[in-house]
Amino acid sequence: MYVIYSLGDPDEKFREASKDVIEGQFRRGYEFLKDRDDVPESVKTLFRLENSRRIDITSFIRRKRNQEFMRHPLDNKSHEVLIANYTSKIRHLQELIRYDNPYMSISRIMCNHFKNKRNKRLNELSRMDQGRYKAVVAKLGLKHQPSQAGVIDDLPVVRNDSLRQLTREYCDNIRRERLTAYHDKLKALQKPFLEEKKRTLEWIQKEMEKYNINEEDVSTEFRIRDKYRDLPVKRTPVSV
Repeated sequence: MYVIYSLGDPDEKFREASKDVIEGQFRRGYEFLKDRDDVPESVKTLFRLENSRRIDITSFIRRKRNQEFMRHPLDNKSHEVLIANYTSKIRHLQELIRYDNPYMSISRIMCNHFKNKRNKRLNELSRMDQGRYKAVVAKLGLKHQPSQAGVIDDLPVVRNDSLRQLTREYCDNIRRERLTAYHDKLKALQKPFLEEKKRTLEWIQKEMEKYNINEEDVSTEFRIRDKYRDLPVKRTPVSV
């Protein structure tokens, strides 16, 4: 016997949370039916947003939010419209995480991606026009601190860059540990090397005293040897 635990319909929770916005609203296509008498009311009821899918509700909220900032009917690239569009996507992804699955990694990644794009547009708008910037922040209810001139903002956390940085730090730690170990090994060999060098110098000094050789003789010998080292060798002809 299997027991199924139901957590409820996520779309129903989303519709309940958006009730104040979608109440009495209809999705696209209703304008062709509302004035016709041959269409039953049951069909028109299907176009209500209270009975629609989440994607229809999200599209309606996005269009309504964008229309508040559009300067003309074809405006879709101004800073205000793009910021409103990114805000709609961010809030939609946050609702997906809240109502569907709090462990959706791809939704979290995309949410951070759109936040970075929105922050970039907000910084540009704050440098262009402070009045428009304050108006869009107040109307959308955003909390944003504009970047200062000449100050580089913190870079967004990206998976590939983070992996490269961790790999670089790991390799640097290994290199540092091996160099430290090699340095300790050389320090341990330094004392025997100095003792051997001292014994060798004492033996050389004794031999020079034994054969009555001074430093000038040694330097003269090496100078003469270097002088005649590269002279051509005289070859004697061989008779056959």
